[in-house]
Amino acid sequence: NQLQFIHLSFQEYLTAAYLKANITDTDRPERFVRLAANPSWWETLRLWAALIANENPENLEPVLLRLLDSGSRDGLFLAGTILADGVGKEPTFFRWLDEFIGKIHEFWSDETFTVLKSWARSRKEERRQLMEAKLHQAGKEAQTWMAWIRVDVAAQEAKLSSLPPPESKTELTSLVIQSFFEFSVEVKSLAVHRIHAAPDLLWPGSTAPWIVLLRLLPSCRSRLGQYLQVFASSFRQYETLKEIGLKLNRLIGASLHLKKIEFSGNKEGNLRKFIRYHDPFGRYFRRYFAHDWKRDWDHWKYAWERDWERNFECYLMEDNFFATFSEFLFPTRISPRAILAHETKQLLPLTPPEWQPEMRLFEVACRRSFDPKGDPEPFRDALRQYEQERQNDHPIWPLLARLIARDLKKEDQGFKDLEHIIRNPEQSGLPAPYADAVRYWWRGDLLLLDGSEITLDQLLGIDLPYLEEMPDELDWGEE
Repeated sequence: NQLQFIHLSFQEYLTAAYLKANITDTDRPERFVRLAANPSWWETLRLWAALIANENPENLEPVLLRLLDSGSRDGLFLAGTILADGVGKEPTFFRWLDEFIGKIHEFWSDETFTVLKSWARSRKEERRQLMEAKLHQAGKEAQTWMAWIRVDVAAQEAKLSSLPPPESKTELTSLVIQSFFEFSVEVKSLAVHRIHAAPDLLWPGSTAPWIVLLRLLPSCRSRLGQYLQVFASSFRQYETLKEIGLKLNRLIGASLHLKKIEFSGNKEGNLRKFIRYHDPFGRYFRRYFAHDWKRDWDHWKYAWERDWERNFECYLMEDNFFATFSEFLFPTRISPRAILAHETKQLLPLTPPEWQPEMRLFEVACRRSFDPKGDPEPFRDALRQYEQERQNDHPIWPLLARLIARDLKKEDQGFKDLEHIIRNPEQSGLPAPYADAVRYWWRGDLLLLDGSEITLDQLLGIDLPYLEEMPDELDWGEE
Protein backbone atom coordinates (compact mmCIF):
# COMPACT_ATOMS: atom_id res chain seq x y z
CA ASN A 1 0.00 0.00 0.00
CA GLN A 2 2.91 2.37 -0.68
CA LEU A 3 4.03 4.34 -3.71
CA GLN A 4 7.61 5.29 -4.49
CA PHE A 5 8.71 7.96 -6.94
CA ILE A 6 11.83 7.93 -9.09
CA HIS A 7 12.24 11.65 -8.46
CA LEU A 8 10.74 13.84 -5.76
CA SER A 9 9.41 16.25 -8.42
CA PHE A 10 6.81 13.68 -9.49
CA GLN A 11 5.47 13.46 -5.95
CA GLU A 12 5.51 17.26 -5.56
CA TYR A 13 3.65 17.79 -8.83
CA LEU A 14 0.98 15.17 -8.05
CA THR A 15 0.54 16.68 -4.58
CA ALA A 16 0.14 20.14 -6.15
CA ALA A 17 -2.43 18.78 -8.59
CA TYR A 18 -4.33 17.17 -5.72
CA LEU A 19 -4.37 20.40 -3.74
CA LYS A 20 -5.60 22.36 -6.76
CA ALA A 21 -8.44 19.90 -7.30
CA ASN A 22 -9.52 19.63 -3.67
CA ILE A 23 -8.87 22.97 -1.94
CA THR A 24 -11.54 25.62 -2.53
CA ASP A 25 -10.80 29.20 -3.56
CA THR A 26 -11.89 30.36 -0.11
CA ASP A 27 -9.57 28.03 1.82
CA ARG A 28 -6.60 28.32 -0.54
CA PRO A 29 -4.87 31.47 0.91
CA GLU A 30 -4.89 30.15 4.47
CA ARG A 31 -3.60 26.76 3.35
CA PHE A 32 -0.63 28.48 1.66
CA VAL A 33 0.14 30.47 4.81
CA ARG A 34 -0.01 27.38 7.02
CA LEU A 35 2.17 25.24 4.77
CA ALA A 36 4.66 28.08 4.18
CA ALA A 37 6.00 27.52 7.71
CA ASN A 38 7.62 24.30 6.44
CA PRO A 39 10.21 25.02 3.71
CA SER A 40 10.07 21.40 2.54
CA TRP A 41 6.63 22.24 1.14
CA TRP A 42 7.79 25.24 -0.86
CA GLU A 43 8.44 23.46 -4.13
CA THR A 44 5.02 21.85 -3.99
CA LEU A 45 3.43 25.23 -3.24
CA ARG A 46 5.27 26.82 -6.18
CA LEU A 47 3.88 24.13 -8.48
CA TRP A 48 0.41 24.61 -7.02
CA ALA A 49 0.70 28.38 -7.61
CA ALA A 50 1.75 27.78 -11.21
CA LEU A 51 -1.27 25.50 -11.80
CA ILE A 52 -3.58 28.13 -10.34
CA ALA A 53 -2.06 30.89 -12.50
CA ASN A 54 -2.23 28.80 -15.65
CA GLU A 55 -5.95 28.32 -15.16
CA ASN A 56 -6.73 31.91 -14.13
CA PRO A 57 -4.05 34.42 -13.00
CA GLU A 58 -6.67 36.35 -11.04
CA ASN A 59 -7.17 33.39 -8.70
CA LEU A 60 -3.54 33.52 -7.53
CA GLU A 61 -3.60 37.15 -6.43
CA PRO A 62 -5.46 36.52 -3.13
CA VAL A 63 -2.86 33.88 -2.26
CA LEU A 64 0.11 36.21 -2.83
CA LEU A 65 -1.52 39.08 -0.96
CA ARG A 66 -2.36 36.81 1.97
CA LEU A 67 1.24 35.61 2.16
CA LEU A 68 2.48 39.20 2.24
CA ASP A 69 -0.18 40.28 4.74
CA SER A 70 0.70 37.40 7.08
CA GLY A 71 3.67 39.37 8.36
CA SER A 72 5.79 36.24 8.59
CA ARG A 73 9.21 35.72 7.04
CA ASP A 74 8.06 32.40 5.63
CA GLY A 75 5.15 34.03 3.86
CA LEU A 76 7.32 36.80 2.45
CA PHE A 77 10.03 34.40 1.25
CA LEU A 78 7.58 31.91 -0.26
CA ALA A 79 5.87 34.73 -2.15
CA GLY A 80 9.30 35.69 -3.54
CA THR A 81 9.96 32.19 -4.88
CA ILE A 82 6.52 32.15 -6.54
CA LEU A 83 6.97 35.59 -8.09
CA ALA A 84 10.35 34.47 -9.49
CA ASP A 85 8.38 32.10 -11.75
CA GLY A 86 6.80 35.10 -13.46
CA VAL A 87 3.32 34.77 -12.01
CA GLY A 88 1.46 37.45 -10.05
CA LYS A 89 0.66 41.05 -10.88
CA GLU A 90 3.34 43.73 -11.15
CA PRO A 91 2.08 45.83 -8.18
CA THR A 92 2.31 42.70 -6.02
CA PHE A 93 5.85 42.08 -7.25
CA PHE A 94 6.90 45.68 -6.43
CA ARG A 95 5.40 45.42 -2.96
CA TRP A 96 7.22 42.14 -2.31
CA LEU A 97 10.53 43.54 -3.57
CA ASP A 98 10.39 46.57 -1.26
CA GLU A 99 9.53 44.41 1.76
CA PHE A 100 12.16 41.79 0.95
CA ILE A 101 15.01 44.31 0.61
CA GLY A 102 13.95 45.86 3.90
CA LYS A 103 13.94 42.48 5.63
CA ILE A 104 17.39 41.33 4.54
CA HIS A 105 18.83 44.09 6.73
CA GLU A 106 17.13 42.51 9.76
CA PHE A 107 17.93 38.82 9.38
CA TRP A 108 19.51 36.22 7.13
CA SER A 109 18.69 32.53 6.99
CA ASP A 110 18.81 29.49 4.71
CA GLU A 111 15.43 30.54 3.34
CA THR A 112 16.95 33.88 2.27
CA PHE A 113 19.35 31.95 0.05
CA THR A 114 16.44 29.86 -1.25
CA VAL A 115 14.62 32.99 -2.44
CA LEU A 116 17.74 34.46 -4.04
CA LYS A 117 18.58 31.22 -5.82
CA SER A 118 15.04 31.17 -7.21
CA TRP A 119 15.69 34.57 -8.74
CA ALA A 120 19.07 33.42 -10.02
CA ARG A 121 17.24 30.73 -12.02
CA SER A 122 14.36 32.99 -13.05
CA ARG A 123 13.86 33.61 -16.76
CA LYS A 124 11.84 36.76 -16.17
CA GLU A 125 14.58 39.20 -17.17
CA GLU A 126 12.43 42.29 -16.82
CA ARG A 127 11.73 41.52 -13.17
CA ARG A 128 15.37 40.59 -12.61
CA GLN A 129 16.45 43.95 -13.99
CA LEU A 130 13.99 45.76 -11.73
CA MET A 131 15.30 43.76 -8.77
CA GLU A 132 18.87 44.63 -9.71
CA ALA A 133 18.03 48.34 -9.88
CA LYS A 134 16.35 48.22 -6.46
CA LEU A 135 19.30 46.41 -4.87
CA HIS A 136 21.74 48.89 -6.36
CA GLN A 137 19.70 51.77 -4.99
CA ALA A 138 19.59 50.14 -1.55
CA GLY A 139 23.36 49.70 -1.71
CA LYS A 140 23.92 53.38 -2.51
CA GLU A 141 21.74 54.39 0.43
CA ALA A 142 23.32 51.97 2.91
CA GLN A 143 24.32 53.76 6.10
CA THR A 144 26.67 51.08 7.41
CA TRP A 145 29.12 48.69 5.78
CA MET A 146 27.18 45.69 7.10
CA ALA A 147 24.00 46.90 5.40
CA TRP A 148 25.89 47.32 2.12
CA ILE A 149 27.47 43.85 2.43
CA ARG A 150 24.10 42.18 2.92
CA VAL A 151 22.61 43.83 -0.14
CA ASP A 152 25.71 43.03 -2.18
CA VAL A 153 25.57 39.36 -1.15
CA ALA A 154 21.89 39.31 -2.14
CA ALA A 155 22.78 40.64 -5.60
CA GLN A 156 25.54 38.07 -6.04
CA GLU A 157 23.35 35.14 -4.94
CA ALA A 158 20.64 36.24 -7.38
CA LYS A 159 23.26 36.35 -10.18
CA LEU A 160 22.88 40.10 -10.57
CA SER A 161 25.66 42.65 -11.02
CA SER A 162 27.72 43.72 -8.01
CA LEU A 163 26.82 46.87 -6.19
CA PRO A 164 28.64 50.20 -6.57
CA PRO A 165 30.15 51.68 -3.38
CA PRO A 166 27.62 53.38 -1.10
CA GLU A 167 27.18 57.12 -1.05
CA SER A 168 28.08 57.10 2.62
CA LYS A 169 28.92 60.30 4.44
CA THR A 170 31.16 58.49 6.90
CA GLU A 171 34.77 57.84 5.97
CA LEU A 172 34.88 54.69 8.08
CA THR A 173 32.06 53.01 6.16
CA SER A 174 33.75 53.81 2.84
CA LEU A 175 37.10 52.50 4.08
CA VAL A 176 35.63 49.21 5.29
CA ILE A 177 33.90 48.52 1.99
CA GLN A 178 37.02 49.48 0.04
CA SER A 179 39.01 47.02 2.17
CA PHE A 180 36.95 44.15 0.81
CA PHE A 181 38.28 44.87 -2.67
CA GLU A 182 41.93 45.65 -2.00
CA PHE A 183 44.48 45.48 0.79
CA SER A 184 45.93 48.89 1.58
CA VAL A 185 48.61 49.95 4.05
CA GLU A 186 47.26 53.48 4.33
CA VAL A 187 46.97 54.52 7.97
CA LYS A 188 43.21 54.26 8.49
CA SER A 189 42.91 51.27 6.18
CA LEU A 190 45.16 49.34 8.56
CA ALA A 191 42.57 49.94 11.29
CA VAL A 192 39.54 48.79 9.31
CA HIS A 193 41.23 45.64 7.98
CA ARG A 194 40.67 44.24 11.45
CA ILE A 195 36.91 44.28 10.86
CA HIS A 196 36.85 41.46 8.34
CA ALA A 197 39.93 39.68 9.66
CA ALA A 198 37.70 37.02 11.20
CA PRO A 199 35.47 35.80 8.36
CA ASP A 200 37.21 36.90 5.19
CA LEU A 201 39.59 34.80 3.08
CA LEU A 202 42.32 37.38 2.87
CA TRP A 203 46.02 36.77 2.28
CA PRO A 204 47.99 40.05 2.17
CA GLY A 205 50.52 38.34 -0.10
CA SER A 206 52.98 40.67 -1.79
CA THR A 207 51.26 43.75 -0.36
CA ALA A 208 51.80 43.25 3.36
CA PRO A 209 52.79 39.75 4.51
CA TRP A 210 53.88 41.18 7.83
CA ILE A 211 50.22 41.66 8.81
CA VAL A 212 50.06 37.90 9.39
CA LEU A 213 53.01 38.13 11.78
CA LEU A 214 51.22 40.82 13.78
CA ARG A 215 48.40 38.37 14.38
CA LEU A 216 50.71 36.05 16.31
CA LEU A 217 50.79 38.29 19.39
CA PRO A 218 49.11 36.51 22.36
CA SER A 219 47.30 39.55 23.70
CA CYS A 220 43.88 40.29 25.19
CA ARG A 221 44.38 43.91 24.15
CA SER A 222 45.01 42.98 20.52
CA ARG A 223 41.95 40.74 20.25
CA LEU A 224 39.75 43.23 22.06
CA GLY A 225 40.79 45.90 19.56
CA GLN A 226 39.82 43.64 16.66
CA TYR A 227 36.37 42.91 18.02
CA LEU A 228 35.65 46.44 19.16
CA GLN A 229 36.59 47.91 15.78
CA VAL A 230 33.62 46.00 14.36
CA PHE A 231 31.26 47.60 16.86
CA ALA A 232 32.91 51.01 16.51
CA SER A 233 31.98 50.95 12.81
CA SER A 234 28.30 50.51 13.71
CA PHE A 235 27.65 52.41 16.95
CA ARG A 236 27.98 56.14 17.49
CA GLN A 237 27.04 55.99 21.18
CA TYR A 238 30.17 56.17 23.32
CA GLU A 239 28.57 54.51 26.35
CA THR A 240 27.27 51.59 24.26
CA LEU A 241 30.74 50.97 22.85
CA LYS A 242 32.26 51.17 26.33
CA GLU A 243 29.75 48.68 27.76
CA ILE A 244 30.42 46.21 24.93
CA GLY A 245 34.17 46.63 25.40
CA LEU A 246 34.06 45.87 29.13
CA LYS A 247 32.00 42.72 28.55
CA LEU A 248 34.25 41.52 25.74
CA ASN A 249 37.32 42.16 27.86
CA ARG A 250 36.02 39.80 30.54
CA LEU A 251 35.18 37.11 28.00
CA ILE A 252 38.45 37.33 26.07
CA GLY A 253 40.55 37.53 29.22
CA ALA A 254 38.88 34.47 30.67
CA SER A 255 39.34 32.43 27.50
CA LEU A 256 42.96 33.42 26.84
CA HIS A 257 44.16 32.54 30.31
CA LEU A 258 42.35 29.25 30.72
CA LYS A 259 45.18 26.84 31.50
CA LYS A 260 43.57 23.41 31.68
CA ILE A 261 40.37 21.94 30.25
CA GLU A 262 38.61 18.99 31.79
CA PHE A 263 36.83 17.33 28.87
CA SER A 264 33.34 16.16 29.62
CA GLY A 265 30.34 15.38 27.50
CA ASN A 266 30.03 13.64 24.18
CA LYS A 267 30.94 16.53 21.84
CA GLU A 268 34.40 17.24 23.20
CA GLY A 269 35.28 13.56 23.60
CA ASN A 270 34.20 12.65 20.08
CA LEU A 271 36.01 15.65 18.63
CA ARG A 272 39.21 14.71 20.43
CA LYS A 273 39.08 11.14 19.11
CA PHE A 274 38.00 12.05 15.59
CA ILE A 275 40.51 14.77 14.78
CA ARG A 276 43.43 12.66 15.95
CA TYR A 277 43.57 10.93 12.57
CA HIS A 278 43.75 13.92 10.23
CA ASP A 279 47.20 15.18 9.23
CA PRO A 280 49.07 17.43 8.60
CA PHE A 281 47.06 19.44 11.14
CA GLY A 282 46.31 16.59 13.51
CA ARG A 283 48.75 17.77 16.10
CA TYR A 284 47.44 21.32 15.87
CA PHE A 285 43.88 20.07 16.30
CA ARG A 286 44.68 17.75 19.20
CA ARG A 287 46.71 20.20 21.21
CA TYR A 288 44.96 23.47 20.61
CA PHE A 289 41.97 23.55 18.29
CA ALA A 290 39.85 21.34 20.54
CA HIS A 291 41.00 23.46 23.47
CA ASP A 292 39.72 26.60 21.73
CA TRP A 293 36.53 24.85 20.69
CA LYS A 294 35.74 23.89 24.26
CA ARG A 295 36.62 27.16 25.96
CA ASP A 296 34.76 29.37 23.48
CA TRP A 297 31.68 27.20 23.15
CA ASP A 298 29.49 29.01 25.67
CA HIS A 299 30.26 32.44 24.23
CA TRP A 300 30.53 31.90 20.48
CA LYS A 301 28.28 28.88 19.86
CA TYR A 302 26.60 29.91 16.61
CA ALA A 303 29.63 31.38 14.85
CA TRP A 304 31.82 28.53 16.02
CA GLU A 305 29.50 25.82 14.65
CA ARG A 306 29.26 27.63 11.32
CA ASP A 307 33.02 28.10 10.98
CA TRP A 308 33.77 24.56 12.12
CA GLU A 309 31.41 23.02 9.56
CA ARG A 310 32.77 25.15 6.73
CA ASN A 311 36.45 24.79 7.46
CA PHE A 312 36.66 21.19 8.58
CA GLU A 313 35.66 20.09 5.07
CA CYS A 314 38.75 21.94 3.84
CA TYR A 315 41.02 20.02 6.18
CA LEU A 316 39.72 16.73 4.86
CA MET A 317 40.59 17.71 1.30
CA GLU A 318 43.83 16.42 -0.19
CA ASP A 319 44.72 20.01 -1.07
CA ASN A 320 44.41 22.09 2.10
CA PHE A 321 45.62 25.35 0.54
CA PHE A 322 42.16 26.90 0.85
CA ALA A 323 42.18 26.08 4.55
CA THR A 324 45.63 27.62 4.86
CA PHE A 325 44.37 31.02 3.76
CA SER A 326 41.09 30.70 5.62
CA GLU A 327 42.64 29.85 8.96
CA PHE A 328 45.19 32.66 8.82
CA LEU A 329 42.71 35.36 9.77
CA PHE A 330 40.51 33.86 12.47
CA PRO A 331 41.26 35.93 15.59
CA THR A 332 39.74 33.46 18.09
CA ARG A 333 42.08 30.66 17.01
CA ILE A 334 45.72 29.75 17.16
CA SER A 335 45.72 29.41 13.36
CA PRO A 336 48.54 31.79 12.38
CA ARG A 337 50.90 29.85 14.63
CA ALA A 338 49.78 26.49 13.29
CA ILE A 339 49.83 27.53 9.64
CA LEU A 340 53.27 29.13 9.86
CA ALA A 341 54.57 26.03 11.63
CA HIS A 342 53.25 23.66 8.96
CA GLU A 343 52.64 25.54 5.73
CA THR A 344 55.34 28.21 5.37
CA LYS A 345 56.86 26.46 2.36
CA GLN A 346 53.56 26.84 0.51
CA LEU A 347 53.36 30.53 1.39
CA LEU A 348 56.93 31.50 0.51
CA PRO A 349 56.24 31.75 -3.27
CA LEU A 350 53.52 34.33 -2.45
CA THR A 351 55.88 36.33 -0.26
CA PRO A 352 58.25 39.00 -1.58
CA PRO A 353 61.95 38.10 -1.19
CA GLU A 354 62.58 40.83 1.37
CA TRP A 355 60.07 39.20 3.75
CA GLN A 356 61.04 35.58 3.27
CA PRO A 357 63.68 35.62 6.08
CA GLU A 358 60.89 36.56 8.52
CA MET A 359 58.69 33.76 7.24
CA ARG A 360 61.44 31.20 7.74
CA LEU A 361 62.23 32.53 11.21
CA PHE A 362 58.63 32.35 12.34
CA GLU A 363 58.21 28.87 10.92
CA VAL A 364 60.82 27.64 13.40
CA ALA A 365 59.53 29.90 16.20
CA CYS A 366 56.00 28.54 15.83
CA ARG A 367 57.23 24.95 15.79
CA ARG A 368 59.19 25.65 18.95
CA SER A 369 56.07 27.24 20.48
CA PHE A 370 54.11 24.00 20.09
CA ASP A 371 56.96 21.97 21.58
CA PRO A 372 58.24 24.00 24.56
CA LYS A 373 60.00 20.98 26.10
CA GLY A 374 61.86 20.15 22.91
CA ASP A 375 65.35 21.08 21.74
CA PRO A 376 65.79 24.90 21.72
CA GLU A 377 68.82 24.85 19.39
CA PRO A 378 66.90 24.86 16.05
CA PHE A 379 65.24 28.14 17.01
CA ARG A 380 68.51 29.68 18.18
CA ASP A 381 70.13 28.64 14.92
CA ALA A 382 67.22 30.17 12.97
CA LEU A 383 67.56 33.39 14.93
CA ARG A 384 71.27 33.62 14.12
CA GLN A 385 70.57 32.85 10.45
CA TYR A 386 67.89 35.54 10.39
CA GLU A 387 70.30 38.17 11.69
CA GLN A 388 72.53 37.43 8.68
CA GLU A 389 69.73 37.41 6.08
CA ARG A 390 67.29 40.06 7.31
CA GLN A 391 66.52 42.95 5.01
CA ASN A 392 64.09 44.71 7.36
CA ASP A 393 65.80 46.45 10.23
CA HIS A 394 62.78 46.40 12.53
CA PRO A 395 63.36 45.08 16.07
CA ILE A 396 59.79 43.90 16.52
CA TRP A 397 60.27 40.77 14.38
CA PRO A 398 63.11 39.03 16.27
CA LEU A 399 61.53 40.08 19.59
CA LEU A 400 58.14 38.73 18.54
CA ALA A 401 59.74 35.50 17.31
CA ARG A 402 61.41 35.02 20.70
CA LEU A 403 58.08 35.65 22.45
CA ILE A 404 56.27 33.10 20.27
CA ALA A 405 59.08 30.56 20.80
CA ARG A 406 58.73 31.03 24.59
CA ASP A 407 62.25 32.43 24.72
CA LEU A 408 61.15 35.80 26.11
CA LYS A 409 59.95 36.25 29.70
CA LYS A 410 58.61 39.27 31.56
CA GLU A 411 61.88 39.82 33.40
CA ASP A 412 63.90 39.94 30.15
CA GLN A 413 65.00 43.25 28.65
CA GLY A 414 63.69 42.16 25.26
CA PHE A 415 60.22 41.74 26.75
CA LYS A 416 60.38 45.25 28.18
CA ASP A 417 61.60 46.61 24.84
CA LEU A 418 58.71 45.01 22.96
CA GLU A 419 56.24 46.24 25.57
CA HIS A 420 57.59 49.77 25.15
CA ILE A 421 57.12 49.57 21.37
CA ILE A 422 53.48 48.53 21.82
CA ARG A 423 52.85 51.20 24.43
CA ASN A 424 54.43 54.00 22.38
CA PRO A 425 54.74 52.93 18.72
CA GLU A 426 54.88 56.58 17.64
CA GLN A 427 58.10 57.03 19.62
CA SER A 428 59.63 53.64 18.83
CA GLY A 429 61.43 54.70 15.68
CA LEU A 430 59.38 52.31 13.56
CA PRO A 431 58.69 53.75 10.10
CA ALA A 432 55.25 53.94 8.54
CA PRO A 433 53.21 51.85 8.10
CA TYR A 434 54.60 49.59 10.85
CA ALA A 435 54.12 52.08 13.69
CA ASP A 436 50.50 52.60 12.66
CA ALA A 437 49.93 48.86 12.32
CA VAL A 438 51.28 48.28 15.85
CA ARG A 439 49.03 51.06 17.11
CA TYR A 440 45.90 49.40 15.70
CA TRP A 441 46.67 45.69 15.68
CA TRP A 442 48.62 45.45 18.95
CA ARG A 443 47.74 48.48 21.06
CA GLY A 444 44.13 48.23 19.91
CA ASP A 445 43.36 51.87 19.05
CA LEU A 446 39.91 52.33 17.51
CA LEU A 447 38.76 54.36 14.52
CA LEU A 448 35.29 55.83 15.18
CA LEU A 449 32.46 56.68 12.81
CA ASP A 450 33.11 60.42 13.09
CA GLY A 451 36.70 59.92 11.91
CA SER A 452 38.28 60.41 15.33
CA GLU A 453 40.39 57.84 17.18
CA ILE A 454 40.44 56.60 20.74
CA THR A 455 42.67 54.23 22.69
CA LEU A 456 41.24 51.26 24.57
CA ASP A 457 42.41 52.76 27.87
CA GLN A 458 40.55 56.01 27.17
CA LEU A 459 37.39 54.18 26.13
CA LEU A 460 37.22 51.60 28.92
CA GLY A 461 38.82 53.55 31.76
CA ILE A 462 40.92 50.56 32.83
CA ASP A 463 44.58 49.61 32.45
CA LEU A 464 45.04 46.68 30.09
CA PRO A 465 48.41 44.91 29.83
CA TYR A 466 50.30 45.82 26.67
CA LEU A 467 52.16 42.52 26.43
CA GLU A 468 51.72 39.03 27.87
CA GLU A 469 53.77 35.87 27.79
CA MET A 470 52.67 32.97 25.64
CA PRO A 471 49.93 30.99 27.44
CA ASP A 472 50.74 27.42 28.40
CA GLU A 473 49.98 24.68 25.92
CA LEU A 474 47.13 22.35 26.78
CA ASP A 475 48.34 19.22 28.57
CA TRP A 476 46.49 16.31 27.00
CA GLY A 477 48.17 13.72 29.13
CA GLU A 478 48.65 10.22 27.78
CA GLU A 479 47.07 9.45 24.39
